[in-house]
Amino acid sequence: MKTNKTKLGLKENWKQFTILVIVNAFVGGMIGMERTIIPKFAEIEFGIASKTAILSFIIAFGITKAITNYFTV
Repeated sequence: MKTNKTKLGLKENWKQFTILVIVNAFVGGMIGMERTIIPKFAEIEFGIASKTAILSFIIAFGITKAITNYFTV
């Protein structure tokens, strides 16, 4: 019977930690963009209220994240 030895700590898991930091940086960037750029762009280009633009961005981001999480094994 094969046993799985899990190693704890940043030194042993630096690759996973690096991926986590990169993903958090991208999510932070998306949230920052969602709160500053998209409402103004939507208001200027499409003539819609900023709250509608924020809501549609959050819904699209949430649906995309849910789909990718579903297919991730």
